[in-house]
Amino acid sequence: MKIKTILFLILYPAIIYSQVSDNAKLTLDSCIQIAMQNHRDLRVIEEEDVISYADYRISNAQRLPSLSLGITTKEIKDEGLDSGELPIPGKDSKYGVVAGLTFTYDIYKPGRSESIRISQKNMEKNAIENNVKKNGIKLSVKKAYYNYILAYESNRLMDLSFKRYSRILRKITIESQAGLVGPVQMSDWQIKMSSVELDYEDSVQNLESARTDLFLAMGLEVDNKTSIEVALLDSVPELIINENQLVRYAQDHSPSIKMANIATEVARNSYLISRSKRYPSITLFSTLGYENSEFLNSEMGVVERTTDTDNWSPSWTGGVRASMPIYTGGSLPASIDKAESGYKKTQYSKTSTELDVKMSVKKLFSRLVFLKKQIKISKAGVINAQTNLRINERSYESGLVGQDAISDASENLYAAEISLLKNKIDFMISLTELSNIVGIHEELICR
Repeated sequence: MKIKTILFLILYPAIIYSQVSDNAKLTLDSCIQIAMQNHRDLRVIEEEDVISYADYRISNAQRLPSLSLGITTKEIKDEGLDSGELPIPGKDSKYGVVAGLTFTYDIYKPGRSESIRISQKNMEKNAIENNVKKNGIKLSVKKAYYNYILAYESNRLMDLSFKRYSRILRKITIESQAGLVGPVQMSDWQIKMSSVELDYEDSVQNLESARTDLFLAMGLEVDNKTSIEVALLDSVPELIINENQLVRYAQDHSPSIKMANIATEVARNSYLISRSKRYPSITLFSTLGYENSEFLNSEMGVVERTTDTDNWSPSWTGGVRASMPIYTGGSLPASIDKAESGYKKTQYSKTSTELDVKMSVKKLFSRLVFLKKQIKISKAGVINAQTNLRINERSYESGLVGQDAISDASENLYAAEISLLKNKIDFMISLTELSNIVGIHEELICR
């Protein structure tokens, strides 16, 4: 089973990569799906889950007894020693060994329940942190995908602009040869053409860079054969919730607030553990095995005293052991003070986190409202720019305006279309960020 699992982990990225190459086009959803199956950070998340659960099992084991096999020394008093006389080790006693099974169980161990609760809370915190990391992977893929869309559209518009300027320059060149255009005007247009050509090459480079970033965000090597679907975001969803509702949702669902609550609970239990160290611990123990009272007898050989079965006899000891700290050099009260301060610190941090989340929610919601207005204005700007370009093209054909008017109108249209797309992308990214902060799905915020 383990071999199959290892082979799957080794071969799965190659399988996914081949699937990517075979597919016609990559959509945003497929990019996210590939990233959630293939991203390098997912292996780290899986190991963190294993570590978190192992810590819980280690802590929970305190509830159970332990059984060990070992050898211990045993002091044997001299039979001729008076009962009230204090024996002197080595003089009035001798030492043997006991080999066997030792059973121990903590009947009462201070802080045991709190320690188990801490491991449970840490496991919950790890699950939230890993979910935040997964959402971060999704967000990085979205940003990379939308950045590719922006680079693609910018390249497309620059290509149109480059072709438009090329046609104009060819016409001006013919007019210059016919003496209809002076050398200064011809030189100006050659300079403009060089600038447009540089902008176009820059857009090509940005497109390649954006493509590389997208594949890296998915956890794959760059594949130039795979097509990426270009969705220009014809529209963005409408807000269906208000700011106060989002703040209330965040109080219950925000990952940051949940982790702050868990941190406070962990610190509280740590404080209780430090206080409980003042109380006694009670342990039940029992050893069943064989005792050799002659093992350390120097008058016998090592082999003889070890192998002679007459020297070994069945042995059983058991009892209850209780211990309680009397003097710790001040470390116990110091640890209590430290834990108490740590608990108070997490309470202050929790309040600060709640305020930060509230302000972030308000800020992002206000940005979404602002971007909706900007999108509306940008759409109108695109329509006006398109109309202006058509008017100038007809006016140029009629001889009412020159090439400069068409050039300016083209640049205005390019700027308007890019501005509209940027606002739409900014809206979608802000929506995802707001969703991650509040801890609810995007569909509950916009539809």
